Amino acid sequence: MAEDIWTLNLECDGAAPGQEHVQREIDRDELCFFHLIGLIKEFEYKSIDYLYYKRRDSLVAIQWDTDVMEMLQENESNKNISLFVTRQRMAIIAPTKSTKEPTKSAPMKS
Repeated sequence: MAEDIWTLNLECDGAAPGQEHVQREIDRDELCFFHLIGLIKEFEYKSIDYLYYKRRDSLVAIQWDTDVMEMLQENESNKNISLFVTRQRMAIIAPTKSTKEPTKSAPMKS
């Protein structure tokens, strides 16, 4: 079977100098949650730290193999994934698209 090589761009929040941005190439068959945890452990992170992948306009937490499979499906066309790891949990707010007009508040009375 032919190799299906993907590029992982890992941004490590709080990593040692020179290890903040790492790029790895990996065969798709090896991409799973367990392998990603092994990757972040190389940079002194632990399995309890927080790993995310970047969507077009948000970050998505990776906690299970199902999250990795979703990430792979979303990036199948370019085979390039941006990952972010941190020791602190992040509040992730996905942008919303609304067709509603903003409401206007009543003028303040003096």
